[in-house]
Amino acid sequence: MPTMYLARDGRRIVVTRGEALAIIDHRGSQPAIELSLGPIHASALCGDQIWVVAGVPATLTILDLRGTVLATASVPEPGPTPRLIRAANTALATWLGVEPVAIAYTGSVSVTPLPIDVELVLPLSQTRSVIAARRKLSMRDQHAVRWTNESLAFAPVSDAAMVFDGKAAALVVGERVSQTIVVVGLRDGVVLHRISVGAARVRFAPVRSAALLHTEDGRLQCCWTSGSAG
Repeated sequence: MPTMYLARDGRRIVVTRGEALAIIDHRGSQPAIELSLGPIHASALCGDQIWVVAGVPATLTILDLRGTVLATASVPEPGPTPRLIRAANTALATWLGVEPVAIAYTGSVSVTPLPIDVELVLPLSQTRSVIAARRKLSMRDQHAVRWTNESLAFAPVSDAAMVFDGKAAALVVGERVSQTIVVVGLRDGVVLHRISVGAARVRFAPVRSAALLHTEDGRLQCCWTSGSAG
């Protein structure tokens, strides 16, 4: 199944499927750009950059929206459930392969190993992250743990995004057949909303504080992280 992203300019759509990446101007003013990167394990839009982990051995490729390669870096192999968790407004992401690593791009790529027991890291800035590890959720900066929430101890966390203009984080919690979107406030880690989404595939749209749900019966729903669906 293809993965699609709408670029921040609202004009271009990025599509990944199999080994191919395409950048499409949906207004039709520019021809589509198509690239072959090898087997694609995960991808994300980081601002105006496209981050793709692909190939054997696994390589992170960072491109701009014209398809120009800005940088590449070797990363750990993907494992059974590879994920690329991006920051909202800066060139940071976490690659969750067989070994978790933090990735930053500032003209060159830095890849920093994370503790092996980390389940998920949502980078908020160069110094702050929300971390799921050992069934606990916490927000940490360079010097301290700011808060810890143990109410998610019953289930794994598989995806996350910053929402509500950076005031909260939305997380996909639970096993694949019985998932819940849990929204926690970043000031104190208090749970603000819980939204049951069953076995739907979830894609966050952080700018809109929403999630797109692709249900088992083929329907596409928009779910606002404040609790309503449409």
